[in-house]
Amino acid sequence: EDVAVIAYFARFFEQYIESFEERKPMSAAKTYELLFLDHRTIVSFFKNRIECTCLNEEYEKVKGMPKMGICSNVNCKLPKRRVERSKGKLH
Repeated sequence: EDVAVIAYFARFFEQYIESFEERKPMSAAKTYELLFLDHRTIVSFFKNRIECTCLNEEYEKVKGMPKMGICSNVNCKLPKRRVERSKGKLH
């Protein structure tokens, strides 16, 4: 859970800086989703941001797992509102 909070703040500040440098709006949904990450997404998130090989072995274990996201429907009946991503979009 602590690592999800760290990922949340890391993504928040990345988007905050982007919003000023590139005049892009922040994606609240994408940032919020980081609080409810699955193990695969946590590993991928930090592997893309850490310039060492410390997560390579763990990434090899999780890269075959499906990419998961959070359903934006607050009445969603799926466990923990988790859905599999398809080509960057939820389905």
